Amino acid sequence: MKIETNTYEKTTKFLFNFLLLVVAIITFLPLLKVGFVHADDVEYFLMSDPKLWGGDAQHYAHISGRFYFLITKWIYAIPYLVDSQLYYYSVRIIPLIVGVILLFLLIKRAGYDKQYILIGLLTFLSSFQLYGAGSSVTSYPFYFSFAIILILCSLHLLLDYYKTGKYYYIIFSSLLFAFVSLFHESILMYYILIFIIVVSRYNIKTFFKKQQLLKFIKELAPFVICGILYIVVYFYYSHLHPTKYSGNMFVSSFSLAKTLKIFLSIIADSCPLSSFLYHRFALITYSDSISTDYSIFFYLKEAGTLSYIKAFTIVLLYIVTLKLFPQNISRKKITNMIVLGIFATILPSIPLLFSAMTYNILREVYVTSYFSFVGIIIVFASLIYLINSYLKKKRVLYIITNCVIVILLFFISVFSQYSNEFVAKDINISQERLLILKDFKESAHLKDNDIVCTQNLYFSNTISGKNLTSQKSVHIAPILNKLYDIEINEYRNYNDLYKEYKTSEDTINLFFYSQAAKTYDTYISLVKCKGNELTPNIKDIKTDNIKVAYRSSYKKFSVSIASENNIAKVNQTSMASIGPMNIANIYYFQQQKSVVFSINGEALFPASLTINNMLNSHGRKINIGAYNPSLQEAYTNHNEKIIMRNKTWVNNIDKKAKKRDVPFEQALNDDAVWLIYN
Repeated sequence: MKIETNTYEKTTKFLFNFLLLVVAIITFLPLLKVGFVHADDVEYFLMSDPKLWGGDAQHYAHISGRFYFLITKWIYAIPYLVDSQLYYYSVRIIPLIVGVILLFLLIKRAGYDKQYILIGLLTFLSSFQLYGAGSSVTSYPFYFSFAIILILCSLHLLLDYYKTGKYYYIIFSSLLFAFVSLFHESILMYYILIFIIVVSRYNIKTFFKKQQLLKFIKELAPFVICGILYIVVYFYYSHLHPTKYSGNMFVSSFSLAKTLKIFLSIIADSCPLSSFLYHRFALITYSDSISTDYSIFFYLKEAGTLSYIKAFTIVLLYIVTLKLFPQNISRKKITNMIVLGIFATILPSIPLLFSAMTYNILREVYVTSYFSFVGIIIVFASLIYLINSYLKKKRVLYIITNCVIVILLFFISVFSQYSNEFVAKDINISQERLLILKDFKESAHLKDNDIVCTQNLYFSNTISGKNLTSQKSVHIAPILNKLYDIEINEYRNYNDLYKEYKTSEDTINLFFYSQAAKTYDTYISLVKCKGNELTPNIKDIKTDNIKVAYRSSYKKFSVSIASENNIAKVNQTSMASIGPMNIANIYYFQQQKSVVFSINGEALFPASLTINNMLNSHGRKINIGAYNPSLQEAYTNHNEKIIMRNKTWVNNIDKKAKKRDVPFEQALNDDAVWLIYN
């Protein structure tokens, strides 16, 4: 009987942990689509060469007035050191997961039971959210997630001191915390949290006795010394290097009402579902659904399968948690955790209240939002635990309350995951232009000092990356230089280019770019012309040759372009003409995601070029490329079997074979191949 019980417990534990792992995988899966989100991300990618770290760190420290960049700036480059997607996404996601594990391991070591830890973990996983802006989850990969790991390691060392009484743990804890405070000013506020943790270990009645007071001072002294040293160096360096960067300047005029409004906005934007609410209209606009009702039922209908798998699994795990794991923590201890959670929510945002940048431009999310989000999760999980503690003897109220909690967890999980998948896809789509530029390298024929107009490359139909990232300050030229290993002369504005080169004989390179709003379909075209061939309006430019790259999962698509003389060819094959438009249906047979081709003609208008995955009934069919040998062979064998079932067809092939004086098998093979491409 005992053996059967142990087997049942092991099986239950295995299934529980397996389902928890499934939820975690679904939660973090959207991050596999996230690339550049912030203009700073692009900058760190471009400066990732270790040879550049020294000068780059000095430059950033001087212009921002932040001394800590001299020490920590190189950490931003870690995700970009290896040109590998596996490496990049490992460095992006694994530290986030490690941070979550360390957080709940710390809570466990502090004496909290399994039910509390699992409620906290399920609340976190159901509410985890992505923003397509300056969030430290999507932006600044590795840097802030690594900072959270260091903060938690410091707290683990502090806990080791309280468990062992060995003072060197406090020394190591304070030194580690001093280092992590170099990552951002907001982390300095966690010194207050450490103060609260240390104070909470003492009895208020005996606190002011000499022995207790000296012990308290001894425990806090290393943190105080490190904190004071940081502040002194910070302001001294800022004095030596005055900055015009508003993010590191104090507000010039202070309003209590405005400060309170900013504070409440920052906290609200850190709460669960804030990303979903921010993107709720975009979720409708960019939906594939024909119906676009603004109602909760629309979002429930549009949410993907994974959202529901995750939500139902979280609900199941929550119910099982209440059933299997009893409560063993005092209400006082839970109340203390609520207080710590509130401070963990508030503290990271306090420096933002005095920043000129935040005061003048209130954004929807900041790098500290994730820090505050973790604090909010602790508060929510503690409240759920505390409510259940009060109601566990009142069965009816207990059941009703947990039904409400289950419903909330379900909806929060569905909407958060749905929003996360949308945000990740939106970011991913916005950066298709970088991939297509990479595919276009061999055909672009760009070289050092070429004059290149990139104006059109900065427009996208996406929410998060209209200008490649969420910010306008990013430049495509340095990325292009790195991709092509050249140094171009970039013009972001066509009007500036026209004014300077309208009478010149210099060769001008003009990029045109367009992208579908809901899919990954992207095309880019390049026109080369003389400066004196430019027109006041870029839409009026005419050319005889255009290089085009189209990136899409669709291998059949239509191409149309206007010309003055109704003469246009795709790779030397004439297009159909209807009025001023030239139309072709392209069938692309190679496996590469991007197809590159030329359009030649007389007086073509490159701005009129349109490519979409709906074939045009008036377009001329044009084949590009061929299937790879193994696929073509399999496809040919399939077609041969179809042909051999038709006696009339077989007789026709037999006649062809005799007429051409070739074996029947050869004629059969030729017809089977012809079917593939026609």
